[in-house]
Formats: sequence, C-alpha cells, structure tokens
Amino acid sequence: MRHFKNKIPVIFRGDSTLLDQHSFIMHWARTILLRWVYRYIDVALYVGEANKNYFIANKVPSKKLVHAPHAIDNERFFVKDEYLLKAAGMKESLGIKDGELVYLFAAKFERKKYPVKLIEAFIQVKHPNAHLVMIGDGTLENDMRLAAGNHPRIHFLPFQNQSVMPVIYHLGDVFVLPSLGPETWGLAVNEAMAAGKAVLVSNTCGCAFNLVKHGYNGYIFKSGDITDLVHHMQLVADQSDQLKIMGTRSLEIVQAYNFTSICEVIENVVNDAR
Repeated sequence: MRHFKNKIPVIFRGDSTLLDQHSFIMHWARTILLRWVYRYIDVALYVGEANKNYFIANKVPSKKLVHAPHAIDNERFFVKDEYLLKAAGMKESLGIKDGELVYLFAAKFERKKYPVKLIEAFIQVKHPNAHLVMIGDGTLENDMRLAAGNHPRIHFLPFQNQSVMPVIYHLGDVFVLPSLGPETWGLAVNEAMAAGKAVLVSNTCGCAFNLVKHGYNGYIFKSGDITDLVHHMQLVADQSDQLKIMGTRSLEIVQAYNFTSICEVIENVVNDAR
C-alpha cells in the first residue's frame, strides 16, 4: 500500500468494528499500527455505521470514507411458493401448527453465538404456543440439549447447506442472532430480512445499527444480558400479530443492501480517481 501511494489509487474495504473487546495494551498496539497502515489508502469503503466509526477512530478522514453496504443475493431469499410449501412440511414434521409463533436460530453452536442462553431465555417466555427452532452444529450441542431438557417446543435441526437456507428462514416468524461478538456484521440477518422476517439482534452485531430499526422491523437487545433478551423475546410474543408487518418492513429496508449498490460505488470511486 505504501508502494502504490500517489502512484495508483488504493481502495480499502474491510468490515472491522470497535464492538469487539481487547485489553488496553492490545487495543493501543492495534490502533497505532492501523493508523499507520491507513495513512496509505485513498478511499475506505465502509459497510455500515459500526464499520465507519472504526475507520474514524483510526483517523481515516471523512472525505476518504464511502459507503458500500454489506449485501447478499436478496432475491434468493424472497418468498416463493415452493419455499413456503417445503417449510410447511418441515414445520409439520416438527409438530408446529399453523399460526404458532416460531423463533429461529441458525448459526454455529458455539459460545460466541450464545445458543445455550437463548434456550434458557426462551423457556422463560410466557406464550402457550411459541416454539424455538435451533439449526446448526458445534461444540455446545450437548449443553444446549441439556438446557432444553424435554421441552416439547424446542426443536433441533442439523446444519443445513446454503442451498436449503431460503426454505429454512421461512420456518420462523422472527430470526434471533444473540451473538456475544465480535460479529462484524451478521449476514444471516440480511438473509432473514430478505425472506421477510422480523429480527432480534444483539448490540454487538455490526448490522444492528443499519438493518434493525428498534420497534419497527425488530429489536436490538444488550449482548450477554439474558434478562434483556427475555424481555425482548416476550415483547415479540406479545406483539405476534404484528410480526408479518415487521417482516415486510425488514424486506423494504434490506432492498438497499444489494450487490448493484456495491458495484456502482466501486465504479464511481474508480472513475473519480482517474
């Protein structure tokens, strides 16, 4: 990067945030190194507000910051009759009836994702017909099953190939990402929103500050705080008749986070640099 400085424009793209915690010494060691590195870039493409704050903290001038949003192939996850039909079959096999509330978790079963506490939180939610579907695999699976016990409305499904995920999202009414962090973004939230789902996301997920409008298409809760998680899961249960509206709002919001926008931003940056 230093070699190309003032010869060829250097465009930098990354999704780091300040949400991950480090010791004081490590924090300042990283800060000193990164401020030196970022002296040699011409443009930094930031994916969202948390990422933008990271660049600003590392002394990248605002004039060098350009928004190029994190995105997925939204259309893959749009509602389709075939997805709904397959999801209905899966729900029937799990014993989930039409109209019952479903919280959906789809991620690795590891501490960072907070799955055991999500199960404990769900058990505290007061709703006669709510279900929790846990999808994935990992080192915490045994702990999760112990936490779930024989609860009739907690269901486990194995890891699913990406080709099946558009169907999987239609199992749920609300997608939950309770990560402890660091979760620089959380593209699964994009996927769930493209499928038209309400979302519950912890405040250590980078996407929360762009994709989740608190009380509008979902809720943001305090990471690692099971009391706050239970509170917002209960809030969703009490507003279950509003989840379809919230899901529609999710779909509207995520439309702006697409590959075309990224391409146009890069094209404009390159053309301006000529």
